[in-house]
Amino acid sequence: MPTASPMNNRVLIVDDNPTNLEVLFACLDAEGWEVVVAQSGASALQKVEHAPPNLILLDVMMPEMDGFETCLRLKRQVHTCDIPVIFLTALADTANKVKGLKLGAVDYITKPFERREIIVRVRHHLRLHQLNQSLIESNQRLAQEVCDRQASEADLAKTLQNLKQLQHQLIQTEKLSSLGTMVAGIAHEFNNPINFIQGNLKYLAKDMHEITEILSLYQQEYPEPSPALKSRVSQTDLPFILSDLPKMLRSMSTGTERLQAIVASLGTFANLNHSEYRTYHLHEALDSTLLLLENRLQKSHPPIIKVTKRYGDIPRLSCYPSQLNQVCLNILTNAIESIEASKTNANSDNNAELATIADPEITVETFQTGNNITIRISDNGPGIPAAIQPQIFDPFFTTKPVGINKGMGLTMSHQIITERHNGQLEVESSPESGTSITILLPIHAPQPPLHSTAIATTTA
Repeated sequence: MPTASPMNNRVLIVDDNPTNLEVLFACLDAEGWEVVVAQSGASALQKVEHAPPNLILLDVMMPEMDGFETCLRLKRQVHTCDIPVIFLTALADTANKVKGLKLGAVDYITKPFERREIIVRVRHHLRLHQLNQSLIESNQRLAQEVCDRQASEADLAKTLQNLKQLQHQLIQTEKLSSLGTMVAGIAHEFNNPINFIQGNLKYLAKDMHEITEILSLYQQEYPEPSPALKSRVSQTDLPFILSDLPKMLRSMSTGTERLQAIVASLGTFANLNHSEYRTYHLHEALDSTLLLLENRLQKSHPPIIKVTKRYGDIPRLSCYPSQLNQVCLNILTNAIESIEASKTNANSDNNAELATIADPEITVETFQTGNNITIRISDNGPGIPAAIQPQIFDPFFTTKPVGINKGMGLTMSHQIITERHNGQLEVESSPESGTSITILLPIHAPQPPLHSTAIATTTA
């Protein structure tokens, strides 16, 4: 057990009697303790304020301010309340002892003094005070260590989260690069046969028109065909074939034109050089994305999702085109999935409220305000629950079943808009009005560094 080191302990003696002071001073000084004296309560408070002692021997009976009042004032001050006080008194009655102990005194020494008792009591309380101070300091160090460890754990958790997010971003970047290369190859391979078919269809339509005219003339010039020809014609519905061939050619031409549009949209969407910062028209991003999603918008289970476009007269803006394409895909896909989920829930749960979305609709608006372009994509789906709205931009947060996606769509969209394009992305949602996502983009902005922000290919 640690002992009180004499030279490291200061004892204050407070007594209005010089004889008592002289006796106590000689007794304590002989033990090697630093001794300070005061002859009144007021003087004692001043000395304590200037140099706090480790223990106070305090006389009870003093003029002007007695020991009880002096002790009370000491205990009221934060920086002096822990100093142990031993009362010196000739009052041996229990009531006064109880009063002193209630005020915070640790012990009593009664007059007349007995030297050995004083030494033992002072040494004992100095040791207790030292142990108490050591305990307080240990608790403070422990509390600080706990705080430091909690801060370190929080930093570590944040670092791990950032590493996980960065890993996901790097994977998505690699996927996008591979996708762009693949799409470029597919577009090239598709374009050649499509162009060949589309080009030949024009000549085939012309040739079929001429053949049809010639057959009509043959029928007019030779109304009575030979038996063999007459037999062959009777086996074929020639009038139907002649009327249906132009329709078939038009249908084939329409199909090849749609294939060409899809391939062009794939090229526009993938935009192989995704790191290129250039001027771009947002309507290209929206139109190409809507075309790629057309099959989902018109799925067989009714009703189909109506898309209303309200495009304003907006200029081109400086941006990373493929990243904005990805944002449009993420947001539009979320809108479609929200409406589809409401249909599924309504059918499975017989929920009348969810079934009221009789005319599902997605509205896409663009307009210019000052030096900014605004895109607003709204749906009349069931909306985002208020309880989870603060979490929608958190990495890997998703309300969809496990395995559907990684929950990075809105997170990456928010990063792309705010960090890559110095813009803003805001979400408003309620069960009554559905969800509306507003994107604000500056028309002309200095090119930000691309660094590690990747483009996610999943939706939130």
